[in-house]
Amino acid sequence: MATITLVGSEFLRHPDALVPQRWNVCEPLSVSEPITSITGWKLDWATNDPQLCADIMQSAGRISVITDIVVDENCGIEGRIRLRSAGRATLDPIETSCATALRLAMWEHHGIQPAAREILGSDVKKYATLDRIIAAQSQGLSVRARIIQRLQLISQGLI
Repeated sequence: MATITLVGSEFLRHPDALVPQRWNVCEPLSVSEPITSITGWKLDWATNDPQLCADIMQSAGRISVITDIVVDENCGIEGRIRLRSAGRATLDPIETSCATALRLAMWEHHGIQPAAREILGSDVKKYATLDRIIAAQSQGLSVRARIIQRLQLISQGLI
């Protein structure tokens, strides 16, 4: 059984393997690959390994790896990064965990950008910070109207 497993894993890792990366359990997550039934597993794998996560995020967004915060064994931020973009859209630099940034990059690529193209006919170019979105609430707009308004302003580069 061990021989079969070893041969199988070597087959999957071979550069000429017939299994596409998105279906290959031996290949790390790629944000740009289509979602498959094993994407969740690959995302869990990546978010539990700070170095793997940082390697993936180097290609999915602009990041700088910074020193982890350790308050005690139960509190801190492991895999801490400074994020400047999560794909096509930029944002004001934020410090977060790589795991959070990777989830954002996946959402940006597979959710936000396709929705923006469908609703607005263009990609989101910049993300607004939360304080700008909260300010729209005082205008009495519905959640959907606020999102559409923000996407329009962002796509035009106005915020």
